[in-house]
Amino acid sequence: MRFQAFSATALSIILIPLSAAQVASNFFVISSLNTTLPANTTVTPATFRFTVADPSPKSNASTTCGASWRANGSHPTSWTRCADPSYSWYLSSFNNLSSFTIEAQHSFTDPSLGPPPFDGETQFAHATFGPANLTCWGHGRRGRECILKHGTEAQLRVYAVVA
Repeated sequence: MRFQAFSATALSIILIPLSAAQVASNFFVISSLNTTLPANTTVTPATFRFTVADPSPKSNASTTCGASWRANGSHPTSWTRCADPSYSWYLSSFNNLSSFTIEAQHSFTDPSLGPPPFDGETQFAHATFGPANLTCWGHGRRGRECILKHGTEAQLRVYAVVA
C-alpha cells in the first residue's frame, strides 16, 4: 500500500507503510559495538562506537558511527552523522552504557523509484540493547565496558521507509 502527496511545487513524497512480513525481512546489522565509561569520568569521556550495515540489495553499504560525552553530560539525543554521511543515529532510550535503544537511518538512491530528484529512499530502524545481547565488565574505579556478545550480530528492525 502506498500513499502519495503532492505539493504545489510538484514535489512528491511516497510513504510506504510496512507490513509485518516486510518488516521481518528488512533490517540493518550491527557487527561490532563498544561502549566505555572510564574510571576517571571527569577527565575522559564516555564513548559509544558501532559498525552498521544495510544489507539490502538496493544499498549494500556500511559505516562506523559513534560519539563521546562526559559521564554527567547528555548522550546523543538528536540525529548524529556517521562516517558515511548517508547514515545517522541517536539513542532514543538510554539508561546506561549497558541498556539503551539505537535509532538509525540510512538514505540512498534507488533508480527504480523514478528519475532524480525522486529516486531517494530513507529507511529508519531501531533495536534495544541490554544483557541479552551485550557482555559487560568492570564497575566503580575500574570503569565499565560493554561489547556485543561473542560471535553475534545485532539486527535493527526497519520500521519505516520514506521514498
